[in-house]
Amino acid sequence: MTNEEVFELRNLLIELSTKTRISESTKERINKASASFENVYENAKLKEIKRKYKEMKFSYSQFNPESATGRIVEAINSSIALYDEANRDLKLLDKETQDILHAFEMCDLKEEEEKQLTEDLKQVRVARRKCKNFIEMVTPLMNFSKKHRGLANEIGEVQKSIKGIIETIESRTYSPKVRKELVTNFESAKNTYMSIESVQV
Repeated sequence: MTNEEVFELRNLLIELSTKTRISESTKERINKASASFENVYENAKLKEIKRKYKEMKFSYSQFNPESATGRIVEAINSSIALYDEANRDLKLLDKETQDILHAFEMCDLKEEEEKQLTEDLKQVRVARRKCKNFIEMVTPLMNFSKKHRGLANEIGEVQKSIKGIIETIESRTYSPKVRKELVTNFESAKNTYMSIESVQV
């Protein structure tokens, strides 16, 4: 089925649903058919947008400013706390390593005890390496966060502004100036921004 046929069929279903000289059961069946057909229509509409604007990449449709600013705030706020947590774990693992090494050095261990301690030591060293790797990776961000402690709050305010704009966009409708009979159509229409957002060319 071509896009033109999909659009024509949808218009026909809408037209039929507004007819007054049909039974309620028939109207209900038409409405169910329309609801089932909606996904087909949405896909056809997206294909039509892609065809019409094939020179456009819509790369920006994959970027969500609200989520992006949220991730920045989270990174700044979390980096110091996670850095401190990893250092506490590192110190604890170093102490546990010393316990095990001193046990090997000073205690008369049975074979099974030696085997268990060897396995424990391996696990401790692996965990310690994870801590050290994380500390190395997060240190530049942690230093930046300490230097710019107020930045997270500023970006948080930016995020609030973006959220407010998105809410306005999502609730925005067009009010016809002359063609008042189109009010219902505009009220039910999906916002152009939110439609283009999902387009991938």
